[in-house]
Amino acid sequence: MEESTQTSSPPPAAETLSLWLTVRLHPAAPLPSSPFSPSPPSASSSAPFFPARAVADLSECLDTPNFIPHITLLGGGLKHLCLDQITAIIKKAVGHEREGQDKTTTEERKTWKPFFVRVAEVTSGDLPFQCIYARIRKPGEPSPGPSPANPLSASAETEQPAERLLEDAPEELFALHAKLRAALYDAFDVPYRGDNDAYMPHVSLVYAETAQLSLEKRRFLARILNDTEEIKHAEDPSSTMCVSAAKGAQAAPAFLTQFEQARERFGKTIRGTFVSVESVEVVQTPLGKCSEAGRWRILASIPLRGNDA
Repeated sequence: MEESTQTSSPPPAAETLSLWLTVRLHPAAPLPSSPFSPSPPSASSSAPFFPARAVADLSECLDTPNFIPHITLLGGGLKHLCLDQITAIIKKAVGHEREGQDKTTTEERKTWKPFFVRVAEVTSGDLPFQCIYARIRKPGEPSPGPSPANPLSASAETEQPAERLLEDAPEELFALHAKLRAALYDAFDVPYRGDNDAYMPHVSLVYAETAQLSLEKRRFLARILNDTEEIKHAEDPSSTMCVSAAKGAQAAPAFLTQFEQARERFGKTIRGTFVSVESVEVVQTPLGKCSEAGRWRILASIPLRGNDA
């Protein structure tokens, strides 16, 4: 398993930092160091996994910022700690440091292994950094569809590959959020101020100011992106309902065609896809205009090593 890596020099004091669960091209892919390029013309669907190039394809279509797709695990700035402190605390929290533990303690230490989370829906919001996004399913929330076969579960040791279903574990995500929030904020008596009152994990698809993408237009586009290849309905670009909604959102037919071509490049399907959580990243995310998101830098990555820790 890969060790914790620092991919850039430490930031200056009081820099704004966040914790990410970075979206990779596929579960076994390396960690991206910069935003993905748009999908090539011959690209095939990444389903059942999240289409990581969707952000780049939509950025090209909408002229919005391109950025590394991710689930924010903790925002808030982390200005009270330096990078070395943050990485050490994360490694201990996820179970890396097993030697030297106090053997007299009765507390059971959990070691996090890689797990999957699943997109419940594509929706929109009124914040620049929550413009159009793929919301992750919460514990207890109905599944967005049946569980597909896990393409990674085929065993070379058997004559017939094992047919295992791909399952998400949202409770692991929320537990990891709570664990690191307690370790990085509560333990230092520092109040945590996230973007939402309650944790709402999501993969942002589009960043935009309201002046660039109106609330009505982003709601309309989110409805289209929430569709999948498998679901057939009357809201194709030529239908009366869609034309009416498009007029209200000020979306011209030529734009709808261009937008649909962007969807086709990344395979259309977003809702119901799976994101593989392999590691926790510490990211330099200076606050400012969303146009600066493409310059956010991953500073360190701590893998979830499971039984290999």
